[in-house]
Order: sequence, then C-alpha cells, then structure tokens
Amino acid sequence: GSTRDLASFAGDLGDHLGGLRGSLAGRRVGQYTVIKRIGAGGMGEVYLAERAGDDYHQQVALKILRHDLSIPALAERFRTERQILARLQHPNVCTLLDGGMTEDGRPFLVMQYEPGVPLTEYADNQQLSIEQRLELFATVCDAVHYAHSNLVVHRDLKPSNVLVNESGQPKLLDFGIAKILNESRSSSPQTTDVMMLTPEHAAPEQIRGEGVTTRTDVYALGILLYELLSGRKPFEARDTSPLDFQRKVCEETPTRPSAGAQTGPTDPDIDIADVATRRATGPAALVAKLAGDLDQIVLKALRKEPGRRYESAAQLSEDVRRYLGGLPVLAQPDSAAYRARKFVNRHRWGVLGAAAFAVLLVGFSITAVVQRNQVLAQMAVAEQELATSESVTSFLVEVFEANDPDESLGRELTASDLLERGVERADALEGDPTTHARVLHTLGRVYMSLGDVSAAEPLV
Repeated sequence: GSTRDLASFAGDLGDHLGGLRGSLAGRRVGQYTVIKRIGAGGMGEVYLAERAGDDYHQQVALKILRHDLSIPALAERFRTERQILARLQHPNVCTLLDGGMTEDGRPFLVMQYEPGVPLTEYADNQQLSIEQRLELFATVCDAVHYAHSNLVVHRDLKPSNVLVNESGQPKLLDFGIAKILNESRSSSPQTTDVMMLTPEHAAPEQIRGEGVTTRTDVYALGILLYELLSGRKPFEARDTSPLDFQRKVCEETPTRPSAGAQTGPTDPDIDIADVATRRATGPAALVAKLAGDLDQIVLKALRKEPGRRYESAAQLSEDVRRYLGGLPVLAQPDSAAYRARKFVNRHRWGVLGAAAFAVLLVGFSITAVVQRNQVLAQMAVAEQELATSESVTSFLVEVFEANDPDESLGRELTASDLLERGVERADALEGDPTTHARVLHTLGRVYMSLGDVSAAEPLV
C-alpha cells in the first residue's frame, strides 16, 4: 500500500460510532492553523495543522473529537492527563503535545506528526522475514513497556496505531487516549458509557467490560504478533454476529499461528503461498518455522486469564529475543530434552565439530587399544619362545653333562648313548608340551645328522 500519514490513523479508537461535522480546513484551532484533513475515525477527524509563532513553527496532527464526546468531565480529564501523556518521551512513541477545546466545545488533541505505514502493511510490503518481523515486534514491545512503566496503558493496540516510518522505525500512537475517554465518559451522569476499543484487537476482559491492566496490552500485542507471523488475526469479526464473535474471544482457544497460516486470511485473493512469499519463504518452511516456540509464545500472550499471560510487555519481548537467540523460551514447558535440543540448535556447528572430534577420538582409542593388544600378544609369544629355548638349552646341557666322569661312573658314553638318555628324560617334560616337542624335535635332528633315520623319524 502507499505511505500514509502517521496521524491519519490516530483517531481510529472506536468502531464506526457516529458522524462528524464539516471539515475545519483553513480555520484556526487554539494556537494551530488547520491545513488539511488527513484522516477520520470513530473518534473524530484528524488534520494536518501548524503552530505558528514569532519564532516557532511546527507541523502537528490535530485530532478533533466528535460532538458527542464534548462533555465537561472530558475537558477536565484532558487537563489532568495531558501532562502525564506528554512525559512519554520515547523514540518509538508518538508524543501527545497539547490539547484543549474548540470554540464550539469540541475536545481536540495535538500530536507529533510523521508519515508512516501500518505495522503489518509495512512488513508485507518489505517482505520481511520472520526474524525481521520479530525484531520489529520486540521494539514495539519495548515502547509499550516504557509507557507501562510510566503508568500509562494503551488499551487499543492495533496495526493502524503502530506505524513504521521511512527509516523502518515503528511509532506508537494514541497512548492513554482510550483511558481518558472511558474514564471521562463513565464519570458523567448524563452520558452512557461506551467502550473505546476495536473488537478484533480487544482482550476478553475488555469485551466483558472488566478492569483493564498492562496485561490487556500484552493480549493486544499477542494479536499483533499473530497477524505479523500468520497473515491473519486469531479471531475474525467478518461473517459472524457481534454476540458470536464476543463468545469466541471470551471462550475459544485461538488456532495456533502455524495452523492459521495454512488456513490463510479471510481475503479469498490471498493464500498461504502469498503469505509465505511476503515473509521471504515458502509455505512448508513458514509452517515449520512457526510451529513450536513461536506458536507457544503467541498462545501464552493470548491466554484468556490475564494472570496466565506474560507478566509484562518486557517479558514478552524477552521471550521473542530468546527465540531469536536460539535460547529456551519461557512459553515452553521446561525439560532437559528441550534445553538440550535448543543448545544443539544454537551451537549446531560446534556440536557437529565436537561430535566429529569425539568420533575421531574414539576411533583413535580403539586403534591404540588394538595395537597395544597386538604388541602385548607378540611380546607374550616372544617371552614364551625365549622361555622354551632356555628350557630346551637347559635340558640338553643336563643330557650332555652325563658325559662327565662323575655322572658316567668312569664309563665313556657315545653320542648314541647320550641321545637315548635324552629321549628317555624327555618324558619328564610332558607337562610342558611346547618344550617337550621342541626337545624331541632337536634330538630328532641330531639323530638325522648322525644318519640314524629310523631313530629320527618318530621324533621330528
């Protein structure tokens, strides 16, 4: 869509609540000269105006409220609240500058003027990715939390009240104005209280006419996030009666954003492929990205009971940023498996590298153990061979010591006598089969060298 004036959306707090008088273009309202009308909404009309003085010139957005809002209590309420709202000095909050009553008794507000585009329209036009949309949304949450810390609740957060300027910075409009109107109207005995809200962006407690808290704005932020992610609202007022719509908001659990994206917007000209394209991805990838943490973040913000929602806009912003950082989110049930999965996803390459190193380390360890066992086996064989050789040598020495006169009793023994004696004594080695076999083999070779084949054959 085309760029619109930021202030053109500032008056859309009601929902088609009445008619307006003629244009004020060219007239003077207080210290401001009206230039042209730039928008209209349920509360009144919005004009581009200029404050002119001897040394001061400033273009502003001038909101002229409807005649049926012209009550004394409202004027008094503006005087007491104007300074509070004017203290909201934040780069993402459109400042309320001034206010008063026209000559014919109509309340007016003076706000900062800057051109911009509604949040959801800007995100679609720029084809922002899910991550970029979340960054933008977190900035909006920060601005809302800033207002809450100054004891100001918005009560009517919606895309037309969250505009993005040419530099990509969101600006929030109309902080506290719904509160001023509701409290002023309810304090007047001559008027009937009318809730200043937009049904499709209202929390259950607003629909029921109950007390509004900062968690009411958290619910509205959940609707904004739902639409930013899935391209549709959690509850659509189109093609349903007001009573049925109110019942849905107050009683039914909204569809998960990942499922809502598949269903698509109510606009028949838009399907999930269009929604995915505007988010710089494909349909399957979009659904996969929304499923899990993002589904749970949105659903926690949209709890029916205020006490079960995020405690503040800051906590919602923190959870969004935890998701962007790959950390476990508060909206998910805590478990060791969930935290481990988030850790792996967050440190994917590090985990893969560690796993590869572990595999290499295990492989190296196994190889080292196998080689060590082989070396030990070879050493054992060598030791056994050495022991066998020493036993054979010792046996032969004992056999041939029989030629000693002390052993042979003076009788000279021949080689055959010594070999026969060796064969006889070899039977004592049967307890050591290896040494026994080696001795017999050795004796057989000696017999063979002497030419006694018949004696050698049983031994070799």
